[in-house]
Amino acid sequence: MSRQSEDKKSSAAGHRVCSPRYEDFGPSPVLYSDGKTLAEVVYDEYGDMVHCKLHELEEDSDADELIRNSGLRVKYPTFNNMLQLINNCTRLERPPAANATSAAHPLEPVASSWSTWTLWNGILPGTKWCGVGDIAGSFEDLGTQQEVDACCRAHDHCPVKLKAFRTGYGLINFSLYTKSHCDCDKEFYSCLKESTNKIADVVGNFYFNIMRVQCIKEHRPFVCIENGTDTSGLQKCIKWGADPDSKKMQTTVTQLKY
Repeated sequence: MSRQSEDKKSSAAGHRVCSPRYEDFGPSPVLYSDGKTLAEVVYDEYGDMVHCKLHELEEDSDADELIRNSGLRVKYPTFNNMLQLINNCTRLERPPAANATSAAHPLEPVASSWSTWTLWNGILPGTKWCGVGDIAGSFEDLGTQQEVDACCRAHDHCPVKLKAFRTGYGLINFSLYTKSHCDCDKEFYSCLKESTNKIADVVGNFYFNIMRVQCIKEHRPFVCIENGTDTSGLQKCIKWGADPDSKKMQTTVTQLKY
């Protein structure tokens, strides 16, 4: 779930936003930036992604130092392309399902401690990204419930989101939680559903069924796109459609049921 602990968010000099280092990787490192998320991606000679790391940015300018110091080529993808990149990154870095709950970290203690955990007072036991804020030391840092934690980590890096009590996209978020783009919530839903870990069902039920979070989506109002005349010769609209030039955003209650 999206991070809310504003006091621990770092700037470009913080623990999560640091200069990229590629000495351990092969050719073709690329930076992708959309203002809210910066992706460090390394491709092999065949064009396949072999390494990926995501940075959440507080401000658009937070990416400037990273980009300047890296000396790497930068691409600025569309929202849909960036979302696909985040999904690919999650699948690449996501641990195998077999490692999601090991014998050393059984499911029962985590599930039993859920009753003392809520969205408003902490992080789900066994994770570092699921809850209010995060307690991860780096992008690669996952809790013992790794498979579920990877889903929460990807959702935290949604390229379009509005944090609690912030303004943006022509909206004001008066909620206590971050509102993410509806497509990010759909990917979060799918990621949890793909997991074989029962903790994923607990997270999904809480987020989508109990909280019923709001998400952000594009709103294209219907406008007249073709005029005509009626039998009396008066002008009237004969064809309506979504305004292709509208870029307004609105919040809506998610329709997803877990």
